[in-house]
Amino acid sequence: SPLVQFRLDMAAVPADCKGEVNQGLLQEAVTKARSKVAQLHDAGWPEGSIYGYGRDEAPQACASLLREAYAAFRKAVPGLKIIAATNWDSAHLQPDFPMDAWVHLYHKYHEKDAESWIEAGKEYWGYHCIEPSKDEYMNSFIERPLIEARLLFWLAASRRYQGWLYWTTDLWRDCTHTKAALVAGNDSHPALVSFDAASYIWCKSGLPDLFANGDGYFVYPGPKGPISSQRLETIRDGLEDWELLRLLQPDAPKRTDRSPITRFTKQLISSPRFSPKAGDPRRLEA
Repeated sequence: SPLVQFRLDMAAVPADCKGEVNQGLLQEAVTKARSKVAQLHDAGWPEGSIYGYGRDEAPQACASLLREAYAAFRKAVPGLKIIAATNWDSAHLQPDFPMDAWVHLYHKYHEKDAESWIEAGKEYWGYHCIEPSKDEYMNSFIERPLIEARLLFWLAASRRYQGWLYWTTDLWRDCTHTKAALVAGNDSHPALVSFDAASYIWCKSGLPDLFANGDGYFVYPGPKGPISSQRLETIRDGLEDWELLRLLQPDAPKRTDRSPITRFTKQLISSPRFSPKAGDPRRLEA
């Protein structure tokens, strides 16, 4: 279902999570969130479709302060769902925590975590970002086989996920320090870049960072607007696969037995680790 997400103002929680929640700043943030939700409702967004993003990848030491802050948002802003990427041990993130959707790095997935949250009427999502970065784990970096970006969502379909988060898609930055002109890559894909797009990330530092190349950007500037990448189009295919696979078992997130789906997905992927043999694109097309 369509949803909309905006960032909550979390300035009330100290960056180092030491001390106390600033009550003045928290009330200001709650007021802003209440106004934003009202605007979105007026614009036609229905109940249950509005998510407020909390502290991103907060350390476990923040648990008590975030519990207080999130509880204030939930109490004062009807219709708002709290969501955040949070990678704590599940012992510190039980379903009574005042967050409506737990977003968890996909290689840290635990069936029991998903089960407890979903049975409590909450949501359990997966995500990837610059992590997991080790070669054996699937990701959407430029150097990785394209099939990885698609099979991420085959894995998602086989699990109890109710959503998937990616932090940003358009963080392309030119290399102004090189004073190079923006030039088209080629006639068929005329992205305008000032550097070798296959070799750098965050290149204003002037340093290559190949293991995370492509993190945060799937589109490039073009002469008439953004130009898609092969990776973005492969992700689209993966999301469509996820939707098709879920047609086999629409209530899969609520089921411990998801064999109608897994009998297909396990032919190509059954864990976060990518196998070139199992992930051969020819097998997918077959």
